[in-house]
Amino acid sequence: MIGLINLELVGIGDKFAIWPVNQLSSGYLLETFEQSSKSAKVETRRFDKIVTNTADHLSFRRAGLTDAFTITCISDKDIEVANQYYKAAEAGIDSAFLLKILAQSPIFENYHQPGDRYEIIKEESISITSSVLFDTIMTIRRNGK
Repeated sequence: MIGLINLELVGIGDKFAIWPVNQLSSGYLLETFEQSSKSAKVETRRFDKIVTNTADHLSFRRAGLTDAFTITCISDKDIEVANQYYKAAEAGIDSAFLLKILAQSPIFENYHQPGDRYEIIKEESISITSSVLFDTIMTIRRNGK
């Protein structure tokens, strides 16, 4: 296994958040995914911190698979809210207020709420995600990895 791409909240948004990876993070799968995104003209942003306490890729990292990360489809508003969240978190703001900040983010608007239904999924987001993932897989296959 060369790596793991965990899909989390990929039904809304037109850009990819890749997390938790920083600017120094590397890996064949990560770099191939970013190149496929670039080829598809889909903006990607690396986030070195996770907003939630956990994500499915973490158990793979703990088992030694370092090229493991999560992707989320995001919008410009989500990026704006993420920046506010990280600044508030660094300032030591309490968790209740941090949750209020997150609630302003379109991707968290219905997350685990009664409105979290298939009708809110955007076909374009699913199409972008599946296309970039397919290209990533085919590039890895062509390169014999």
